[in-house]
Amino acid sequence: MLCSIEAWNGESRLSDILKEHPDALCRLGELDPRLAHLKGAEARPMVRLIRLGELATIAELPLDILIAALRGEKIDRAAARDGSAVPPEVVLSEDAAVIRLDVRPMLASGQEPFAAIMEAAAGVPEGGALVLEAPFDPAPLRRVLAGKSFVSQGQRIAEGHWRIIFRRAGTLMSPALMRSGQRWVEPDGTHLDVRGLEPPQPMVQILALIDSGEVDAFTVHHERDPIFLYPELEERGWHCQVLAETPGELRLALSRRR
Repeated sequence: MLCSIEAWNGESRLSDILKEHPDALCRLGELDPRLAHLKGAEARPMVRLIRLGELATIAELPLDILIAALRGEKIDRAAARDGSAVPPEVVLSEDAAVIRLDVRPMLASGQEPFAAIMEAAAGVPEGGALVLEAPFDPAPLRRVLAGKSFVSQGQRIAEGHWRIIFRRAGTLMSPALMRSGQRWVEPDGTHLDVRGLEPPQPMVQILALIDSGEVDAFTVHHERDPIFLYPELEERGWHCQVLAETPGELRLALSRRR
């Protein structure tokens, strides 16, 4: 069942919204020209997967402004830019190994480039990068590769041309790091992966990040429902929301209560 228009949030899928509101793409194009490409055939794979939070990052707009535009509210485009999030900068060393892949011809011919992208990403060494040329900013792909230790940054080169740099942040871990959670930053914020850690390390790592005061919100990738974590969160004034659950992964959004 689709959620009501009042319940749309960063985790809402654009494809679900379009089932009941097919004119939403036109509204997005009016809000920002960079979103007009979503009406094209080459963008259909991304439209099936993208979430509103990711779409807001692509457009460099606050999520509430993007949702308001989807609902048909009148938006001041200039004012909408205030408070927009800036993706983290990806820095490559001069001697970094770089693999380049242009998927624009594949998409133009109707081919699905996901397998080719994942094959190229698998060949990127620690500290190296995959430079992807695409007709749009592929937010769902960023999410997938972030789970494989990549950080990313996209740049609009021209109409119908985006360049996204995926840097492998590091897959070889020292024994000390193997006892702690993997942490990285995506456009939607900080992520902490505690899968594979022996109890009580998952809770220790989560609470250590909370108590550090470095972040007010982050996403946790867990293997199981952390029932002993919830009282600790409540005591610290933090909120927990289940974002997704798949075999082997429970994804949680943790945030400080306002």
